[in-house]
Amino acid sequence: MSELLYISLAILSGFFTALSDVLSKDYMNRTQTDSLFALYVRWVFCSISLIPLIFVDPIPKIDLETVALYLILFPLEILAGYLYMKSLEVSESTLVLPFQSFTPVFIPPIAVFIIGESYSTRGLIGIALVVIGSFLFFKDNGSRKISDKRGILYMLASAIIYALTSVLGRYLILKVSPFFFSVSYMSALCIILTPYFTKKYKGGFSKIKSSLKPSFILGFTTALAVITHFISVMEIETGYMIAFKRTSVIFSVVLGYLMLSEKTDLKERLAGSLIMTLGIFVIGVAIT
Repeated sequence: MSELLYISLAILSGFFTALSDVLSKDYMNRTQTDSLFALYVRWVFCSISLIPLIFVDPIPKIDLETVALYLILFPLEILAGYLYMKSLEVSESTLVLPFQSFTPVFIPPIAVFIIGESYSTRGLIGIALVVIGSFLFFKDNGSRKISDKRGILYMLASAIIYALTSVLGRYLILKVSPFFFSVSYMSALCIILTPYFTKKYKGGFSKIKSSLKPSFILGFTTALAVITHFISVMEIETGYMIAFKRTSVIFSVVLGYLMLSEKTDLKERLAGSLIMTLGIFVIGVAIT
């Protein structure tokens, strides 16, 4: 029963991730801002939304290893986040977001080497099915455009970096707690980015203030994605958890169509959804 709970949280994280991504694209369009501006807004209001969680658990002891891992993660997370948002800025979300499904492909060898996770043959087959299914979501959809090719490369690079940060993040969560990690991690990222944001965007805070409601909604949905991610990854191997989370591909296509009027091919999307669902079922059987 507990496994099903954490699987549900991982899939829920996928939904909130998709919602936050589509809202990010919409935010950039509505406010006429770029990817870095939207990333900063997303993280700032995510941090504000997460602050109450700092009181859930006692503050853990922080050793030198923990500090070192935080320092390694910060530049990687900023780079991955920027590439992710840049991809959304230059291309349709329904085209580039499926490439995030490559993250669980890179995770097993990294996780085995760094934190000693083990993966069954059945579980690896499930991960492969999730990736294959998501790949069908974008086949032949606008990849001839230069901007789309750039967007795909940005998202692929982001997916590779997220494979590493997901593994290191899980190790840190197990050392501290998902609540402390979510608050401290996101808050620190905002603090690091603030001087650059202030210098690059003159009057940036005034612009945020003028669009306070969409800014908060963007950050709040990101916070929901973050906390459901961190809680579920405590109990599920990283590769499996990210495979479940990549159901965000299905959600992003639906939300992109409904909220952004982005084009979709129903036959390809349906086929991809069915294959991804089969992969999720295989992973679920492997770990329950």
